[in-house]
Amino acid sequence: ERFAPFGPGNRRPVFGVRNITKIEGCNLIAKKHVIFQFKNLGHKIGLIGFNLGHHWNDLRTNPSVDLCFVLEKIRKKDKFKLNLTIKSMSFTPLYH
Repeated sequence: ERFAPFGPGNRRPVFGVRNITKIEGCNLIAKKHVIFQFKNLGHKIGLIGFNLGHHWNDLRTNPSVDLCFVLEKIRKKDKFKLNLTIKSMSFTPLYH
């Protein structure tokens, strides 16, 4: 919020994290979007990836994922929630 207002001349900061493991609850929505959670220090963190449904099977079968995401503050009723929206993801191939 300290960097707001966001728009064409001031884009939201994009964050990256590598090697996310312990992926849970991976679901495909409307055959286009993925939602899932991962655990970090005992907390479940939810993410959504719009138009990233083509990665759904990879999320279910790979042990880890690298992500780029933006943080968005969502208001639901009288409470605010932090939403992580995925911008891109990649998977490290498994070697046997």
